[in-house]
Amino acid sequence: MALVLILPLTTAEATPSYEYVQYTGAGTPEQHTQSAVALIPAASHIDLLVPSRALSWHRAKMPAAVLKDKQRTRQVIEGILEERLLDEPSALHFSLSPRASETGEYWIGACDALWLAGHLRGLEASGRRVGRIVPEAAPGEGPAWVHVTSSSQGPWLVMTNLQESVGSLSIPLESPGQTVAVAAAIAADSPRFTAESDVVAAAESVLGHPVAPISRAQYITSRLDTEWDLAQFQFATTGKARLAKALGQVGHALAQGPHWRAARWGLLALLASQIVGLNVWAWNERRQQQSTRDTVVETARRAFPSLKLVIDAPVQMQRELAQLRQRSGIPGPGDFETMLTAMGDSLAANARIGQLDYDGQSLRTTVIGQDGASRDELESRLRAKGYQLVQDGERLVLSEGRSR
Repeated sequence: MALVLILPLTTAEATPSYEYVQYTGAGTPEQHTQSAVALIPAASHIDLLVPSRALSWHRAKMPAAVLKDKQRTRQVIEGILEERLLDEPSALHFSLSPRASETGEYWIGACDALWLAGHLRGLEASGRRVGRIVPEAAPGEGPAWVHVTSSSQGPWLVMTNLQESVGSLSIPLESPGQTVAVAAAIAADSPRFTAESDVVAAAESVLGHPVAPISRAQYITSRLDTEWDLAQFQFATTGKARLAKALGQVGHALAQGPHWRAARWGLLALLASQIVGLNVWAWNERRQQQSTRDTVVETARRAFPSLKLVIDAPVQMQRELAQLRQRSGIPGPGDFETMLTAMGDSLAANARIGQLDYDGQSLRTTVIGQDGASRDELESRLRAKGYQLVQDGERLVLSEGRSR
């Protein structure tokens, strides 16, 4: 079962109830009534019907390039209609017709944005998700139509497509301007005349023309047979716009909803504890690093009293050890004799050293009788002794440092 709700002309705050029609998927009305928003029955789909009296209609040419950018389209519409509107363009909601006319013009519907937004918020807050927003009378679709509808303010004329320049017009049935409107209706090309059952007599008396009776529920559901959807721009309800709107509503509820107050405080407490914990951890890490550096510096000063200023303890200690070895005549791991001995002790039994070349830091040599398997074994033995062995063409290069 689906619903169509008729938006009242009053604001959501001042509206105690909504008129609605419950209908089947085939568009057949089942129930027509009025109730408070909380008592509106659940439905698989809900459409909103905007009364003709809440809308004004304008025609304008819209360049195709502009229509690709929704934000720019809105700005162009405001610029085009600024001189035609009684209200500020920023206070209005605009909707474009589904397609352009043969002259390349679009119908543009305008209504009070705050009024529409208030009703949408109220309905969604009560769990009623709105699908389409359709106008009571859609210009540019179908033949000329004159309908007399009943309301608490008396019968009203709703006229559509009477003239190419007038999209839809809604006036009291017995207003001073109805004479001109009725003349235009009768002059139109085969207009359709209808009236709701309780105002048929009044309609025929004023119009001077037979009218076909139609129930209020039938009239309301018939308005859904249109390509128009006023849910555009900030009120769009499909695709990315629906997702963005839903995320925005969830964010607003989380940020300001009273039911989420405890969760917000809990989240803030969690974030605060995480920040404090990270700061304590960082402070502890810095303290441990500083303690390790102080220990290394103290060790270097005790081992080498000649070091007055310790900047890089490992490098300076290595340099001091090298100088001690030189002064005492003890060969270091990077000296020629030590490297040659390490190479000779690590060779396989059937291999021997060929040519030698020492540049003060590395030893270059050829090995005779060395195959691939023994080459890997040689590299492993030298790595265990703290050396790095790499292949350079036909030569092997031995240097200090472990192989990667």
